[in-house]
Amino acid sequence: MAILSIVIARHQPSTQQPKQTQQLAAASSSVEKDYNSAIEYTSGMNRVRIDGAKAVELLQRAAAKHYPEAEARLAFFTKDGRFGVPKDAAKAEDLAKQSLSDGLIAAADHGRATAQEALGVLYVMGIGVGAHTNEAAEWYQKAADQGYAEAQRNLGWLYERGTGVAKDLGKAAELYQKAADQGHAWAQTHLGWLYESGTGVTKDLSKAVELYQKAVDQGNAEAQTSLGWLYESGTGVTKDLSKAVELYQKAVDQGNARAQTNLGWLYEGGTGVMKDLSKAVELYQKAVDQGYAGAQTNLGWLYATGTGVARDLSKAVELSQKAADQGNAQAQHNLGWLYQNGSGVVKDLSKAAEFYQKAADQGLAGAQHNLGLLYQNGTGVAKDLSKAVELYQKAADQGNAGAQANLGLLYENGSGVTKNLSRAVELYQKAADKGNQQAKDNLRRLGTMTGQATQPPAAAPSSAASATAAPAAPVIAVGPESTVTRQSSSYMSWIDRLTQFVRDYVDSTGDSNMERAVSFYAPTADILDEGLKNLGQIRQEIVNHNERWPLRQNSIVGDIQVQEHVRGESYTIRFDQNFYAESTARREWSRGKVAVTLEVRIQGGIPEITSLKQRALERQKGVLSAAR
Repeated sequence: MAILSIVIARHQPSTQQPKQTQQLAAASSSVEKDYNSAIEYTSGMNRVRIDGAKAVELLQRAAAKHYPEAEARLAFFTKDGRFGVPKDAAKAEDLAKQSLSDGLIAAADHGRATAQEALGVLYVMGIGVGAHTNEAAEWYQKAADQGYAEAQRNLGWLYERGTGVAKDLGKAAELYQKAADQGHAWAQTHLGWLYESGTGVTKDLSKAVELYQKAVDQGNAEAQTSLGWLYESGTGVTKDLSKAVELYQKAVDQGNARAQTNLGWLYEGGTGVMKDLSKAVELYQKAVDQGYAGAQTNLGWLYATGTGVARDLSKAVELSQKAADQGNAQAQHNLGWLYQNGSGVVKDLSKAAEFYQKAADQGLAGAQHNLGLLYQNGTGVAKDLSKAVELYQKAADQGNAGAQANLGLLYENGSGVTKNLSRAVELYQKAADKGNQQAKDNLRRLGTMTGQATQPPAAAPSSAASATAAPAAPVIAVGPESTVTRQSSSYMSWIDRLTQFVRDYVDSTGDSNMERAVSFYAPTADILDEGLKNLGQIRQEIVNHNERWPLRQNSIVGDIQVQEHVRGESYTIRFDQNFYAESTARREWSRGKVAVTLEVRIQGGIPEITSLKQRALERQKGVLSAAR
């Protein structure tokens, strides 16, 4: 009924109430000026520097005099919680209805561009009227035809997304350009993104930088964030992390969630700033409070690893789920990883495959790799080597070293593909060039690196073919959903990750979860200088040890020393470990301290122990008393 009454009002202007007629005939020049100035302060139109607080003050002053456009704009700000206005859906609805009562439709019908654009906003937001984007497009078009920059920008936004109109990126660019020529900072920012990505226009990074800079000069937070990313990544400009931090901070000061996330990432990694995990968590949380998926993903992984916060797997799952529900590919990947490992949720391999599939469908290489492993091993899905090959190929084409190595193995063995040794070597080489240890091992075994094999020909290659092959750890990608995507990064220094890896490993040696204990090892590993052992042999040795010593307590003494050989690929880790073990059946106990040396390689983003050596520093044995 509300929509019907609006339509009648639009098409029967002669029936408007006297109050509306009076307002329509001659709106006070002072309230018009206040409203137009407010739009300039929010949009940067006419090259005015953005000042949200000033804009709200002017809108409230105009709304107090029943200026309908001001009431409609405040309704929009109140619905979304913009420019410091508290979010309040009920109040937004009241403001929108008041604007209609005060003559917004009548003013729009009489050709007032500001009213036409404001009415379009209400239709897009669905406040005071039903949500009808086609109606919004019609009103925006009428105002845009009068050269009103705010309407040109809004109509361009609809054309860019295909909302209420047929998607037309060229038309979007044309409209953004018209508004940008009037100094509209938001239009400059949108147009900058189109030039940066080559969407609807020929890609032109210098043009993108120019447009972003114009909007930055007017204080637009989204442009500050986008330009900050270009400086961080060295895209279209000389890489300058200090400049990136400066721009992000300006946007953060305006409450921009994307900037909060990107700056949080810099603090997490100590990139361009002193590393400060508490600051990273604080920034992520601010963006999470705004529902930003990138921050939910990143903060979720910090909770999963206990980095900068107390480890909380339930919180990790909760945040990852929220981001995954918004379609964030990395969150979907991370959630798949949590389900695959039973971390914070009941282990569910089919659920893991489901989330990996969602992320893989968005082209995420890590998810394609992990899903390929599941199909190769028939884990959580029906075994399908052809599907594994397809997924590995997609990830390999993006330069994923783990996928290149695994695909090489399939070509070497003729699994899911026609056997092709030269193709296998080619893929191994690509992965080895990135430092992938598995690929290097396989090349040496085939004699293509040293001229002769270093292992017997019958030896199985180090591979993902093992049913226990570990998935790649989550690699978190941050960036705007509608603008630039940040390049993948581990989001934790490898020193931090490996330190946590060792703590988890030592913790696993004291519990009875066999699969957890085995998961720390590579498919083949040299244990205690006894030569290479496969996972089956390692599992049996753990079983034997656990049977002999049912009660075990282990703890790390002092610092964990991590020596990097190839960044992100191979490391030596040394630490001292106290141990205590007892067997009531045999009435024995043993305690002491050992020096432990681990050789660790990174396979598909996850650490694997390839060598474990121990040297006794202290040791005592005894007999349990009868009373015990």
